[in-house]
Amino acid sequence: MRMKDDQLRQILLDHSRTIIDDKSPELFTIRDLAEAADISIGTIYNYFNSKDDILFEVTALYWDEALIDLNQLIEDGPFYLQVEQIFHYLKTQISESGARLMHSLSNVRKTGTRRMQRTHQEIQQLLIGLMNRDNDIDASLWNDSFKQETYTWFIVVNIMTSLLSGAEDIDFFILIMKKTLYER
Repeated sequence: MRMKDDQLRQILLDHSRTIIDDKSPELFTIRDLAEAADISIGTIYNYFNSKDDILFEVTALYWDEALIDLNQLIEDGPFYLQVEQIFHYLKTQISESGARLMHSLSNVRKTGTRRMQRTHQEIQQLLIGLMNRDNDIDASLWNDSFKQETYTWFIVVNIMTSLLSGAEDIDFFILIMKKTLYER
């Protein structure tokens, strides 16, 4: 067997993404990918074990790109407004193929769960950084029972739950943040 070519692997992922965007994750097939890349079906299995592996990798690419873009798009301002920006940005990102991909990963749930936990932790770290830059949030607010890490994890969980449930906004959650972080 020849060595795997990283460039071909990326080409396969690019074609997969195009097919998924044009059709849907449910209609994506290895045969379609082989035709689009003009290679044999067997060659694809040199790079991926299954359709689910490909779907997982494409989902990971969507999230990686979203997190990179997110870091660059957040505007200066109060923390609660930045959280709202994060929600709306992620809502836009996953309203297309990203959400359909997440729901199609039932066969790779364990791997997908680990990947999403890593994504959640990256968002949590972003939130901690943003929160620390907001001078209107008193650092003395945090103590052993009310920890910044726990609070930001609470935010991540609520954002993700809102996204997965199809919520249009997180206005009530923003109100809760204002009351807990800014009102004394």
